[in-house]
Amino acid sequence: MIKVVCNDQPGKKVHVKCNMNDRIGDLKKLIVAQTSNRWNKIVPKKWFKIFKDYYISLGDYELHDRMNLELYYHRSSRSANSVTPTPVFKVLLIQII
Repeated sequence: MIKVVCNDQPGKKVHVKCNMNDRIGDLKKLIVAQTSNRWNKIVPKKWFKIFKDYYISLGDYELHDRMNLELYYHRSSRSANSVTPTPVFKVLLIQII
């Protein structure tokens, strides 16, 4: 078991215990369990190295005990569940005509 420390930009620090043969996707899901975000929105980084491959293990990336990772979040311009609102002035024009 290794312990990975993850820091995100607002200053929240998360300690996650996982195995060396766990994959990056498993690490993301363990982080999400403590931060209440979506696992596919998290991007773990170490300096300029992005850990983005879902099927590569932590041992392949040479992550060791007590390593610090930085967490970044994908910002989508539009979420899948959002509905585009109808502008009010279009509704008023339709009612007037």
